[in-house]
Amino acid sequence: MADCSSLDDFRRCNVDVLRQFLKERGVHFSSYNKEELVALSFVSFCQKLPVIRGKEDTSVSTQYSELLMLSDGTIRYPIRFVFPTTRGFMKRTA
Repeated sequence: MADCSSLDDFRRCNVDVLRQFLKERGVHFSSYNKEELVALSFVSFCQKLPVIRGKEDTSVSTQYSELLMLSDGTIRYPIRFVFPTTRGFMKRTA
């Protein structure tokens, strides 16, 4: 998978290789066909999604916390998530 750098390279990969590529990066891929897996893999490659090191590192907030670590503490994650619900909007901070 290391030699994939274009969309055509990803198209030549089989489904198992594409699923492994996405799984290593924590991307959800169940019930997708090959073309969708190719598209997800290529976008993941273009966005330079990091390989998740292990089960203890699977949360995105953990990865961002590591990136935002300073010598004297951690910067609070600056994005607020707003989820639509049946009763309006629910706010959640990361």
